[in-house]
Amino acid sequence: MPLRFSSHARDRMAERGIAEIDVETALLQPIGGPVPGQPGTVLIDGFAPDGRILRVCVRDDDYGYVITAYWR
Repeated sequence: MPLRFSSHARDRMAERGIAEIDVETALLQPIGGPVPGQPGTVLIDGFAPDGRILRVCVRDDDYGYVITAYWR
């Protein structure tokens, strides 16, 4: 399933030097399970291709919709 990115996610990713492949890889290599975020969201930590840990915020009913992402 292809990921979809909110405009907020795209803006923050550009500011933080996060590529789509970083998010995709982190979601495919999670560390532990998702944890609740703001209402309607979950946070997933995972490894980016370079080994850094990325936190990805997705909708709790659609893990393919990325709300934001940031380095841990």
